[in-house]
Amino acid sequence: MRWTYLVGLGMGVVCLAGAQPAQAQAPAAKKPPVMTHDKAGREQCAMCHGGDIEGIKAMPAGHKGRANDACLLCHAKDSPLQTTTPGPLSHAAAGREQCMMCHGGAMEGMKAAPANHKGYDVKNCTLCHKPAK
Repeated sequence: MRWTYLVGLGMGVVCLAGAQPAQAQAPAAKKPPVMTHDKAGREQCAMCHGGDIEGIKAMPAGHKGRANDACLLCHAKDSPLQTTTPGPLSHAAAGREQCMMCHGGAMEGMKAAPANHKGYDVKNCTLCHKPAK
């Protein structure tokens, strides 16, 4: 009986050792910092945030070359990114980079982009809406 108990105990340890740990949930997306100054008269973001002025935070390397209006999409206090939580894409983005071909409102059965997205450049869609994996 003791042998059976030890074998059973050993099998349980082997099973537990091979078990996969539970997947940790991905942390919630962190919202970008909000501008701490008024944008009036300061529309050329890279002039100050290009990294050349001491004491002013430089933009991250991944932001170089983005248009000034793209800055406001994320960093203005009233931007949708600050006031709402954008939903993820329900599909992969590869091969579907022209979002408005389907989400422009003309394709029946396809969810149209919200009215407050009018004029957004398609390359900015995945800044907020992360593709499915």
